Amino acid sequence: MNNQPKTADADDHILTPEDANALKMVLGEYGILILVAIKHGAKTRQHIPLVSGVPMACVTGRIPVIINLHLACETEELTLTERGLKFLEISGY
Repeated sequence: MNNQPKTADADDHILTPEDANALKMVLGEYGILILVAIKHGAKTRQHIPLVSGVPMACVTGRIPVIINLHLACETEELTLTERGLKFLEISGY
């Protein structure tokens, strides 16, 4: 039996329905729409308003939150993490 504590990174994809409900409150409707837009192919911040209808000012404010919550990552393109995909699945999106 391994008694070593797990790192936060190892557990990032683990998400309970209770966690998902709390994240819904933090993200709000626009945050969720941003995640759905990324899921449906928006790869840059500039494409998110075109796909989702979310104003650019809201995209600019919410992307850092989404990244800090480990729901998406941004290198050259925005992509959902396993945790982000699980969140959308649990939330019915």
